Amino acid sequence: MPSIPPAPDGYVLDLAEILSAETETALQTELADLEAYNSSQIVVVTIETLEDYPIESYALEIGRTWGVGQEEFNNGTIFLIAEQEREMRIEVGYGLEGAITDAQSFAIIDQVAASYFKEGDYDQGVLESVQVLDNLARGEAFDLTLVSQPDTSLNNDELLFLLVMLFFLTRGLFVTFSRSKAWWMGGIFGGLTGFILFYSLGMVILFTLLGLFLDFIASTFFFKQFKHHGAWFWGGGSDGSSGSSGGSSGGFGGFGGGGFGGGGASGRW
Repeated sequence: MPSIPPAPDGYVLDLAEILSAETETALQTELADLEAYNSSQIVVVTIETLEDYPIESYALEIGRTWGVGQEEFNNGTIFLIAEQEREMRIEVGYGLEGAITDAQSFAIIDQVAASYFKEGDYDQGVLESVQVLDNLARGEAFDLTLVSQPDTSLNNDELLFLLVMLFFLTRGLFVTFSRSKAWWMGGIFGGLTGFILFYSLGMVILFTLLGLFLDFIASTFFFKQFKHHGAWFWGGGSDGSSGSSGGSSGGFGGFGGGGFGGGGASGRW
C-alpha cells in the first residue's frame, strides 16, 4: 500500500500534479465556503499510483487517518484520483451518506469526471465534480441520471398491449393460486413485470401501481362471483442531512476527526 501522506493544510493535495494553480485556488475557496456553511469538508487528493492497492481501501485509510469532517457529524468526503491506474473514488463519511448516496457518487464519476478525464482535462473534471458534491452536501437537489440507461419509452400501442397483458396475467394467476381477497400481491406482480421487461425504476413503479389498481378492481367486482367455487386471489431516498450549520467562518482550520465506513463509489476513465 502507498504510504498515507500527511494531512494537507487545505482541501486539495495534488501529489500527481495534474491540477493547475488556478484550479486549486478555486477549489480552496469553494470548499472553505462549504465548511463555513454547514461544517462539511470535501477534500480532493490526486496520487501518481496505487501500487496495486485497491483504491477503495486507500481512500478509506486516508479518510480515517486524516479524520476528514467533524467528529460529531462525520461529514467528510474524499475525491481520490489515481493517475497511473486511471481510477477514481468518492469516499463519503457516515454523516453525508444520506446526502451523497452511492448512486449519486457513481453518477458524478461516470457522467462528469470521466468524460473530462478521458480528454485529459483534469481541471474541469475536478471542478465540476466538486461543484456537484458541494451542492449535494448543502442539501440541494441535483439531476444525475445515468446517461447509459436505455430508452424505455412506450408508444400508445405498446402501452395498451402491456396493460391488457398485465390484467390477464394477474387475473389468471390469482384464479389459479389464491385463497384470499387481498389485492396487494397485484402490486408485487406488476412491479416484477416492469423490472423484468424494462429494468427501469420508473417502469417498476408504474407497473406496481397498475398491478395494485387492477387487482383491487378485480377483487371488488369479481370475488363474489367466484367465492362459491374457490377464491382466486393471492394469499393475502434520502435522509439528506449534511451535518449541522454554523461551522467555521474562516478558511481551512484542520480536520475534525470524521468517520468513514466505505460509502461512495469508484470508477475508471
